[in-house]
Amino acid sequence: MPGWTGLHLKEPSERRHDTRFMSLNRSEQMMCDYVDENPEELRYWQDKVKRFAKESRDRHVAATELAEELWAYFKERSEVVPMFREMANSDSELPTSMRNLADYWLRLWAPLPPKKKKNPWPV
Repeated sequence: MPGWTGLHLKEPSERRHDTRFMSLNRSEQMMCDYVDENPEELRYWQDKVKRFAKESRDRHVAATELAEELWAYFKERSEVVPMFREMANSDSELPTSMRNLADYWLRLWAPLPPKKKKNPWPV
């Protein structure tokens, strides 16, 4: 999209997700890029997101719990991955929201089934 500016840090490849229309903070974008670039991480998070969606009847609860899990993972990765360490050291000790990424991945990997159309007339 010419002239578009946003938070997307890299151009998507055929395997990556198009987050240009999502409002992700720097930590969420870094996490999304990292997962996209590592096939094992991608499979792990796809399975985890689907499990969260399946185990919770409420999508808001699932997104909140998933966001907490993403933040814990981000902190764990900051111990071993330099780019995460740099980001973690530059931020405060307060958790960074991962809610937008959680919502995005839930919509992407565990979409809600289409609503059944109700027949307005009794049969």
